[in-house]
This record gives sequence, C-alpha cells and structure tokens, in this order.
Amino acid sequence: MSDFFDNWTVQVRKGMLETYTLSALAQKERYGYELVKMLVEMPGLSVSEGTLYPILSRLRTQGLVTTRLVESAEGPARKYYALTAEGRKVLRLMEDYLAEMNAVNASCGRKERRYERMDRIGEVELEQYLKRVRAASGNGAGRGGSRGRLPQSRARGNRGGGNQNRDRGGCPAHHEPPRPAGE
Repeated sequence: MSDFFDNWTVQVRKGMLETYTLSALAQKERYGYELVKMLVEMPGLSVSEGTLYPILSRLRTQGLVTTRLVESAEGPARKYYALTAEGRKVLRLMEDYLAEMNAVNASCGRKERRYERMDRIGEVELEQYLKRVRAASGNGAGRGGSRGRLPQSRARGNRGGGNQNRDRGGCPAHHEPPRPAGE
C-alpha cells in the first residue's frame, strides 16, 4: 500500500479510538484489560494498553466515564469503567456526526444523489433531530463551536420548490445557503 494510505489509516484509527471506547462501555461496565482485549480483537484496529489507558484517563477527566476499584481473586484490584449520562450524550453526538459525515462523503461527486438525504428529511423529522442535537450538546454553547450542528442550509429546511444550489457542484457540506427568489 502507499505511504499516504498507510498514514491515513493510522490517523483514522487514532481518531476513532475514543468513539470505539465509549461504544464498548455503552454496552456494559468493563475493566481496563477486558476493554483492551475486546478492542484488540476488532479487525483493522491495532490498540495496546499503552494506547487505551491514556484515553480512558482523559475520558474520566472529561466526565464521560466513571471508575471504581473491585477486588479480584485472580490478582490485583480491577478498575472498572462505566459510561456516565454525559458520556452517553457525547457518544450519540459522535454517532450522529459520523453518520452525517458518511452521508456527505457518499454524496460528494454524485450530482444525482447530492441532496437525496436532505430531500427525504421532512420538516418535522428535521426539527426533532435538531432538538435532540441541541439538547445533547447543551444548545451548542461552550467549547466545540458549531460541532454537532447541521450546515445552515439544512437548519433552514432547504426543501421544496426547487433548489438553486442543486446544480452548483461541490459537496453539500460546503454549499452556499439558498438565495431568496429574485436574486
């Protein structure tokens, strides 16, 4: 494989480790080594204790996981990690964001599919989705800026009556908001 692809896959794995860790903890509380063994078994994901424990520590510091020590008959006490309510909210935001990014990636360069997903979302569904995202992110305030928010054109509804942006080219995440009729 090319050096570019090898470097890219390393960066993707690094970026996804926190998501994988939160997702594994969403299933059940786990002790550190159990989590390492589980993630090592995942194809394409190379992880070690030296990689995972700093991530777990950072997630704990950020209030996304809690820990508790449990005595073990098989050796030293085990530190169990569990997802907090905030951790569940963040995981949902991460999953929604990844789904949105995958949809954008799938539609880039495919003019006929570019707005297919947006056209399928009705105004009621869009409003419900936006409420969930705002509630989970604390109305978008604080750190993170516009993460978890849809592009302005999606938030405005951008539906029906034709779309001036449909034939402009480019990816939907980077298009201009629709212009009012007559401009």
